[in-house]
Amino acid sequence: MALYSSSLQLVAEANRLLDEIGEAGILREENVERITRIRSEMLKFGFDAPFSGVLAATAREMGEHGEREAVEQKKQSSYLKYVAKLKKFTLNRIRAAHAAHLMALRMKDRELGEHFPLGGDYLKRLVKGGEHAINSYKTLMDAFSEYGSYADEVLASVEYFEGGKKKVDSLRISHAGNLEARVKRVYGNEAKVIGKTVVKGKASIIKNRSTKVALSCAIACFAGKGIAGMLAEKEEGELKQYNEILKKNGITPNSRLDLADGLLKVKMLVSGAGLGRVGTDGALELNEGLVHEINARRMSGEMLARKKSIQKLAECIFKAYVITNEQQRKSQSPIPSIAAMPNELQLEIVDAGGGVGGVEKPSEILAKKLACEKESHGMEPHAFGMGFACYEGKMDVVECMKLFCAGREEVEGAKLKVGGMLSGRGEKFLREVKRGK
Repeated sequence: MALYSSSLQLVAEANRLLDEIGEAGILREENVERITRIRSEMLKFGFDAPFSGVLAATAREMGEHGEREAVEQKKQSSYLKYVAKLKKFTLNRIRAAHAAHLMALRMKDRELGEHFPLGGDYLKRLVKGGEHAINSYKTLMDAFSEYGSYADEVLASVEYFEGGKKKVDSLRISHAGNLEARVKRVYGNEAKVIGKTVVKGKASIIKNRSTKVALSCAIACFAGKGIAGMLAEKEEGELKQYNEILKKNGITPNSRLDLADGLLKVKMLVSGAGLGRVGTDGALELNEGLVHEINARRMSGEMLARKKSIQKLAECIFKAYVITNEQQRKSQSPIPSIAAMPNELQLEIVDAGGGVGGVEKPSEILAKKLACEKESHGMEPHAFGMGFACYEGKMDVVECMKLFCAGREEVEGAKLKVGGMLSGRGEKFLREVKRGK
């Protein structure tokens, strides 16, 4: 069935590009421009509308190109839904890839670099990362929902036409600016707003879901990989023997093979090694001690992965605020769409990891730092933040060097300048800072 559609061409081009980037796995700055261009085109076509809006736009477009006649009548509805879902999926993928590229380029985090979903393939990466990565990802996304403050949002009721029939849908946005224009772009020129209500929505420290998804994926895969290695080093006895059999047969270590369907060949290998018994029905009964050991290992791994991922997230957010000023966070933040001036509730997420770089209550240090950024007297933001963390946050110089990738002389110099500034050592000191001494 030969179909032609501008938006479908865009979907095809986007997925080809992302597949190419994902397979290469190489960070290239020029790809940001390519991804940005496609994302902009998708927004022009209304890919960011609610599903019903995308569905209506797809029906209009296919009608314009005469494509609906190319599809059997009884299949039209399911086909339209398939295309609409494909558009939403591809836009989400493009957005995740865009956020991943920006963070990989700006954060320059050696631990996370290889784990960013540059091809927007975060689901594929999480599955490949295994159980620990998946659990860590869920922990991080839940944390974004848990820590935050409530903000006003607009819930608009929209009347539009689809297939000659009048329909009503709801559109939720952060502000009412250009609402009418957006509604017409998404639902067609005949669409109109028939009602507006102000509702409360949870505002996390990172606004865009795509940024949260890409960052959580990178951290989760990093944490999962580290935990898998740690657990493997401590294996011995029956557990080690059992996991070796699993790994040789492409099965994730510490899996409960006795709870899985099929895999009779592998179960027989486990039974043959004296680690369990296979019954006449093909069910595997593992040795009791081995079952306890597997369960304990799985629980331990899950707790470690969750702890490690939350600690890394807190570190990333803490660092992003320390090394930038308000203007940088609005335009070139290491973490895109992070709140330029977060409130107390939003900052609580950096305390979830139990401390950063020896700072027990990083949220308090960030709040103080944000409050006096405008009084930095011309100091370079990175140096001011680094010095503030050392002086006011009592962060150890070595920890500071490690976290901010700086030399001892640079850290100690920044600490001295900020210390002098905060303790008010007079106009001479301020003149020296302004001259860059």
